[in-house]
Parts: sequence; structure tokens; C-alpha cells
Amino acid sequence: FDVIGTSRKIQEKEFFDLNQRHEINFSEYDAVIFLAGMTSIQECEKFPELAYKTNYTSTIRTINECINAGCFVIFLSTNCVFSGKKSFYNVNDHKDPSSIYGKCKDAVEKWVTERHPENVAILRLTKVVPLEGVPSFAQRWVSEIKENGHTDVYTNHFLSPVNEYEVFNALILLLMTKRKGIFQLGGQTELSYA
Repeated sequence: FDVIGTSRKIQEKEFFDLNQRHEINFSEYDAVIFLAGMTSIQECEKFPELAYKTNYTSTIRTINECINAGCFVIFLSTNCVFSGKKSFYNVNDHKDPSSIYGKCKDAVEKWVTERHPENVAILRLTKVVPLEGVPSFAQRWVSEIKENGHTDVYTNHFLSPVNEYEVFNALILLLMTKRKGIFQLGGQTELSYA
């Protein structure tokens, strides 16, 4: 694959911000892996209007633009479309997002499956962790413990970590097969955040 990366921050990549005009001509590409968005659950809760604009309104506008240009789209979603109160959700389980982040992802999933079911693969991920090293959320917990003597974590939410390599392989498979629909990828072990 010839891959072009976009970023709001990294100058070596083509500039792209969901909430700003862009110069990307999507008709030059066969496929788009849609990674853009506000990904911090805390930031989404703190700035709900911006989260909704970014993670729903601007997202569906851009996905629509990609599809109209002839691209196959892989939209990365999240297991936050579920309540998080049980282990190992099935792809067809009832969705009940409790966070603004999850509600926006759920709304995009519904929009995609209603409007563009033939052109989009939705890949729901659990918590993605690096193949080596400490995940950023755990680094934050360690920093908070060092600074405050404690940290707050959910006791009633679970995660089944999946590493970057597994995500990469799933994306390659979806790109090569252009399979449409909703897919989930998570780890073999379910752990509570606590």
C-alpha cells in the first residue's frame, strides 16, 4: 500500500483537522482509515458541544465526502458504545453508551449502517495498548499517584486490551478484503480498570 498520513500536529504529514476546511482530494485514494476525532473520554465530557461537533457532525460529513469520492472507509469505533458493565460484549449486543464519546461513536455507527452500508467497515476496538512499554492511561495513573498519593479508576468498567500489532493486522485484512459491516477486536482477557 502507498499510505498517506494526516495530522493536526505533525508537520511531516498532510494537515487535516475535522473541524476545519481541508485540501485533501479523497478521489486520489482507494481507501481511508478514519482515525480522526476527540478520543479522550474526559475531554468529551468536559467539552460536549465540541465533542459532538468533532465526533459526530464533522465525522459524518468527512465520511460522506470520502464515500462520494469513491473510497472504501474503515471507521474505527469503540466498545464504549456499550455500557461497559459486563465482560466480552458480542457485536450484536444491545448498545447503551454512558459517555459522550460512546454516544457519538454509536451515532456515527447508526448513520453509517443506514446511509452507507456497502462502503464502510466499522472496527470496534477495546483498549489499544503498545506492544512494549506502559500504556498512556497507566502512565497517567502512576503520575497521579506520585503527585496526589492516589488515582481514581472505574471499578465497574472492564477492558480486554489489544495490542497495536493486532489492530494493524485487522486493518490490513479489512483493506485487502474490503469487507463491509461491523467488526470487533479485543483481547483474550477481561480486566476491571481497578
